Amino acid sequence: VLSFSYLYRHDRRLSLIGVGLLTLTLAIGVMNVYYYGNYNKNSWTSIRVREVSGLIDSKGKSGEPIITDNGLIYYEAAFYDSTKHPVYFIDAKIDYGIGAFKMLQENDKGKIKDLNDFARAHPSVWFMTSKDDGQDVVPPVAGWSRVQDVEAYDYINEGSKYRAILYDTSTSK
Repeated sequence: VLSFSYLYRHDRRLSLIGVGLLTLTLAIGVMNVYYYGNYNKNSWTSIRVREVSGLIDSKGKSGEPIITDNGLIYYEAAFYDSTKHPVYFIDAKIDYGIGAFKMLQENDKGKIKDLNDFARAHPSVWFMTSKDDGQDVVPPVAGWSRVQDVEAYDYINEGSKYRAILYDTSTSK
């Protein structure tokens, strides 16, 4: 701002061109944020947990919990935790190291320690994963029956990486 004020005193036309270019650059940046949204540039993945959570909310029944495939998805999905669809992750019983994953190890919120006990308490669960198109999703327990699938289409990468599968857990009892 100070630079443009100084420039305005000496060359108004050049100052106005500079302000116009700065405004255009900022507008393009904001449009990119809205277009790409929650995009991970390390894995070249557009995070679609919000969309999958919305599909679960609209197609699922109240009380059906969501189990996430891993800790990264749990951190994304925990934001959408509700009484209608509480969000959980399966305790890996490993040393998570330091940082954000260490919190998963030290805190029991959302942690499933015994999957069989959890399945007995919940006759149906949603399993949220981020497998690539064509990759088969394996349920957390081999005997669970697949009931319904939902997936969020990613218009940036042109595919459906984020999905959730509703499983009937009563088949494993």
